[in-house]
Amino acid sequence: MNIAVVGVCTSGKTTLVNSLKAMGYRAYHVAQEHSSVPRMWALRRPDFLDCSYETATARRAVPWGPKHMEEQRRRLEDARAHCDLYLRTDGMTPEAVLAAVVTAIEKAKGGDGNMPPVTLEAVKKVPEVETYINRGNDYTEHGPRHASLVANIAHNVLARLGFPQREAELAAIAGYLHDIGNIVSRWSHGQTGAVMAFTVLRELGMPPDEIATVVGAIGSHDPEESGYPVNNVSAALILGDKSDVHRTRVRNPDQAAFDIHDRVNYAVEHSFLRVDDGRKAITLELKIDTKISPVMDYFEIFLTRMVMCRRAASYLGCDFELSINEVRLL
Repeated sequence: MNIAVVGVCTSGKTTLVNSLKAMGYRAYHVAQEHSSVPRMWALRRPDFLDCSYETATARRAVPWGPKHMEEQRRRLEDARAHCDLYLRTDGMTPEAVLAAVVTAIEKAKGGDGNMPPVTLEAVKKVPEVETYINRGNDYTEHGPRHASLVANIAHNVLARLGFPQREAELAAIAGYLHDIGNIVSRWSHGQTGAVMAFTVLRELGMPPDEIATVVGAIGSHDPEESGYPVNNVSAALILGDKSDVHRTRVRNPDQAAFDIHDRVNYAVEHSFLRVDDGRKAITLELKIDTKISPVMDYFEIFLTRMVMCRRAASYLGCDFELSINEVRLL
């Protein structure tokens, strides 16, 4: 766990950080009070220390007046709104501040010294993740809708097949993060995204074995021509990602300028990935408007995806089936 400390000058940040480091915590001071960039703190969620101007002057001689402190508070407004712990240190000794912070840290860990499991909701709250997903769109939608849908499908695949709930949660996390590498390049975005996800998950305190599972899944979902599932989470992610074919993914508003990818996606009016644990079958059900695109066009551009889905289903002990307009084709 990284502990970021922000606050006005003389509120006790340096003393707290040094004390936490001496106890073995990874703590550091973010100089947010000196920055006009309101979300510089967002590299980490902060603990916030505050004190009055009177307390500041009592602690040490300061060469600035009350207006300067009010400016610092203005710069810290966003950090205060998002902090995990707010302490007003007026009247508190350094020992009392340290005790309050350590208590909060241990409570966050669950009281037994262990961090609670990292959840999809925790991942969604990381500011960098939101930015990466929003900036990673290209001509086919890869934004929040796609990320959330893939997360849900990947989770449901494992849950409905009876895999452990924690494994299903990791599949959801992998599904949500799988395309963040698009901000670098569509080429090998799976591998780039895996490295980026590693940093995010490590900072959230996810155990190394779970990080390895998630980044392995992200790295193995691309490229389609050579991607193979490397674990259960990986298989669920592949099925969730490759089954998202729908007209809402088309970004080009001019139908006359559609390429084959736009046309096929736009022709799909409904898509659903059905998981049948009893039959051990996973079926992608599509409804395609053949006036917009013939079924053969779907196979022309998505055959490698279907092969990938078959590999993924097989990894989970299932058959993969494809049904288009209520006709089973695979």
